[in-house]
Amino acid sequence: MKAIAEKEGLTSSPISTFSFVIVNNEPVRIHDIQGKSHLSPYNGKKVYNVEGVVTALDKNGFYIEDNQPDNDPATSEGMYVYKKDANVAVGDLIQVDGVVEEYVGPGYAERFETDLTTTEIKASRVAVIAKDQPLPAPIVLGENGVKIPDQIIDNDAFGLFDPNEDAIDFYESVEGMRVTMPTPKIIAPQKNGNLYVTVKNGGNKVVTKYGTPVLDENQLNPERLSVKVPRDYVAKVGDTFTGDIIGVVGYDYGSFRIAPITELPSVVDGGFKQIGANIQPRLDKLTVATYNIENFSANKKETTDEKVKALAYSIKYNLKMPDIIGVEEMQDNNGTVNDGTTDASLSAKRIIDAVLEIRGPKYEYVEIAPNNNLDGGAPGANIRVGFFYNPSRVKLATVPKLLDKNVVRIGDENPLFESTRKPLAAEFTFQGQNLVVVANHLNSKIGDATPFGKVQPLVLKSEEKRVQLAQEVNNFVQGIQKKNTNAPVVVLGDMNDFEFAKPLKTLEGTILKNMLNTVPKENRYTYIHEGNAQVLDHILVTNNIAPHTIVDPVHLNTNIMKEHGRVSDHDPVLAQIDLKKAS
Repeated sequence: MKAIAEKEGLTSSPISTFSFVIVNNEPVRIHDIQGKSHLSPYNGKKVYNVEGVVTALDKNGFYIEDNQPDNDPATSEGMYVYKKDANVAVGDLIQVDGVVEEYVGPGYAERFETDLTTTEIKASRVAVIAKDQPLPAPIVLGENGVKIPDQIIDNDAFGLFDPNEDAIDFYESVEGMRVTMPTPKIIAPQKNGNLYVTVKNGGNKVVTKYGTPVLDENQLNPERLSVKVPRDYVAKVGDTFTGDIIGVVGYDYGSFRIAPITELPSVVDGGFKQIGANIQPRLDKLTVATYNIENFSANKKETTDEKVKALAYSIKYNLKMPDIIGVEEMQDNNGTVNDGTTDASLSAKRIIDAVLEIRGPKYEYVEIAPNNNLDGGAPGANIRVGFFYNPSRVKLATVPKLLDKNVVRIGDENPLFESTRKPLAAEFTFQGQNLVVVANHLNSKIGDATPFGKVQPLVLKSEEKRVQLAQEVNNFVQGIQKKNTNAPVVVLGDMNDFEFAKPLKTLEGTILKNMLNTVPKENRYTYIHEGNAQVLDHILVTNNIAPHTIVDPVHLNTNIMKEHGRVSDHDPVLAQIDLKKAS
């Protein structure tokens, strides 16, 4: 706008220019800010007189819900207001002015590339209109309220906002709102302040004996709910809350999470007990196990005596003293002390002595130590794979028939294995028969997209390397059988992938059979991640011994916390082989 001042008899003033911004301070409703999308149509814009009832508080602000909903289930009626010094209480009816932001919350280093955002208002003004107002009724999740989509997380790369079908859209449609979880069942032990639960949601899912959904090729089980709890909260799989949990839906670390706003109810014990393997030892049959012993060392500050005793107990009583145990995550003698130590003989001796102390066999241990800090894992710890074996039952072959030398690491000179544990192959003799066992700990899944992240469909960055590593191990087994067609070979370990995934299919090829595929689905798991029961630890055998091999995942650890006796984050797997029938 331009203006000039004039008066008769006086000189006109200079022309002045003024800039004006026309402000629309009409009230905006929460559901309009949220919209039918993961990103607000008001993102980056100033909004005025946004009205809602305060439903929950935290140290940085508070949640509000609209008490005049639009009755459209696709639009959330709740949101977060960022205002540290706001003097508000639950039940206050307020009006807010501020800027709408899509906030990237707490998460891992790569969260700005991987995580969804949370719609919030960065408030400049908060005015209390009325006190002690009734709170909007929370949304009841499950079959007696709003059913959670339980088949699909996202199938259209965010092309269509469909909360009835896509779980990622469903959770967005209740972002910032209060929800009720009726008497939820615990499906994973508490970890890092997160407790995964499910509610009765209809459907016919494959679950474990204690209720944890089982992961399969086409089913990520998106009905799993993450509840924020104190980090010292003790809970195990199968326990059920005696009452409902009411909380507010938020998002962090790549997943939607519910923060309770009422006291957690008590729980009813679900009856989980650590049990022994179903396989019964036989003098004429060989038993082989794989066991990820989770960062085990001779450093007592890092690996407690209690863990050593519990691990020894599990070897003797739960696994029934396997003839050969392939272990993963054996650390060097001083654990994470980064001083160049790579030898793990003292770490192994702790287990040998502890088993012997409870009148188990006197195991011997064999490994090839890695070069310092070149095989991944915690700096200084030098994790590796190795073998415990019972010399009264099996021997290391002094004159190998199936290997060129005994023992050998696969991939020592192969750049593909850089920063990754090298597989270890050893030839054993059992009652006059020779066999090769290969222990593995393939590269982790770090770098993969999160199922509830903004990268859809999922990108599994780590998978390609695992496929290549699996092919190298398969090639090694092929080399053995080219020299001796009937050579029995066992390939075991923590493969960091699932029985249906491409790395395991590559490892199997045409010469190996993954024995975990013979286990009923409801029992087919060795690990629970974010409420999904899954197989990471595998035992594969060559085709000639597959018909004469049985396998049993022994559920000792994954369903419980260390307060209940957990010694590792993985369950061991035990196999029994009738070598005589395979000869």
